[in-house]
Amino acid sequence: MANGANLLLVPRKDTEAITLLVQVGVGSRNESDEIAGISHFLEHLLFDGTKKRPTAETISRELDSLGAEYNAYPLEDITGYHIKAASEHFEKIADILSDMLINSNFEEKEIEKERRVIIEEIKMREDIPVSHVHNIFAEGIYAGTTLGRRIGGFIKTIESIDKEKLLDYKNKHYLAENFRICVCGNYSVLGENSVIKIIERKFSSLKAKNLPIAPDLTGLQPKKINFLEKKSNQANLIVGFLGPKYDSKDRLIVALLSIILGGNMSSRMFQEIREKQGLAYDVRSYFENFADIGAIYTQAGVAIGKTAKALKSITRQYEKVKIDLSEEELQRAKSYLIGQAKIGLEDSYELAEFFIKQRRYIEKVLTPAELFAKISKVTRPEIIATANKYLDFGKMSIAAIGPESVREDIEKNYQI
Repeated sequence: MANGANLLLVPRKDTEAITLLVQVGVGSRNESDEIAGISHFLEHLLFDGTKKRPTAETISRELDSLGAEYNAYPLEDITGYHIKAASEHFEKIADILSDMLINSNFEEKEIEKERRVIIEEIKMREDIPVSHVHNIFAEGIYAGTTLGRRIGGFIKTIESIDKEKLLDYKNKHYLAENFRICVCGNYSVLGENSVIKIIERKFSSLKAKNLPIAPDLTGLQPKKINFLEKKSNQANLIVGFLGPKYDSKDRLIVALLSIILGGNMSSRMFQEIREKQGLAYDVRSYFENFADIGAIYTQAGVAIGKTAKALKSITRQYEKVKIDLSEEELQRAKSYLIGQAKIGLEDSYELAEFFIKQRRYIEKVLTPAELFAKISKVTRPEIIATANKYLDFGKMSIAAIGPESVREDIEKNYQI
């Protein structure tokens, strides 16, 4: 676009829906310690009214009258906003979303209301150990960098963020060059040129300025153990390692590795730790990638007295995959990854997310077919070599929530 915003069009004629997805390239890792959680705070406020639509109810009523689905989400490095509706409502949803992002009121009463809402949200999430342990892991594995900061912020910082700080943050980061806009779905009646003109008109007032310097990994020093003492009936654990960045050739290999380890109910972790030993109700492996780093990790919730046994079982599976992998197991992982992707990409929002995420991190955007072809070419030796590259026990990081005895079990059984 003329002002520097990035527009991506993804046509689909086999649907009557359309998704408008906007991602702003700013998230929790862009924040200073004093304003931790401000990206999240800002995202809440943009739903609270504009001059044209003066209240949150006005906005939600207008969207609900279209039968639209809408949401927003802050992450470590982006904040996303989307509306999905019937195709005939495209111009209307473009008007609503651009109005929210550009013309929000920031009334003091709304700021105070959202402050209370966010503080309750933080309390709620901290009271759910199976969710909160992800924060504890991020703080450990990415220690020394802003990437490990909690996306939602802290009660102390949320209490101190005022209108001036919110507007200053928005003016620094909500700039045209930081906007990636994706239109995905059936716009055949309107036509591509009309869609482009609508988006350019609605988002033309975005300011074009130089962006702040992007955060980096200076100071990264992963912790061996990051523990939160909390009275509970269960120990919630994550055991993991640093992994490849998004544009690394290892990314898809690690994606397959995480499926083999604990990506589904037939995976090694699930079969061994739940089905054979009965140590956990749920055990699962994950991977994540950012512009400059990533991680691969396994999460489990186990009985307090079974912490050491569960950790040994998890690390044993990490060790085994470095030397033992059948061709049949690899093919199952490939079929699972491709199959799940195909199911997800039936949805216009998921398809928009698929393309816009690539545009965020890499120069060449792959089609689903091109991605599936790359997955299909991954070999057994590549999986084993990549497992040996990243699953380095000397660099392993453990996060846990539970009573003090859980920490003692970890430290006693792992000389780390």
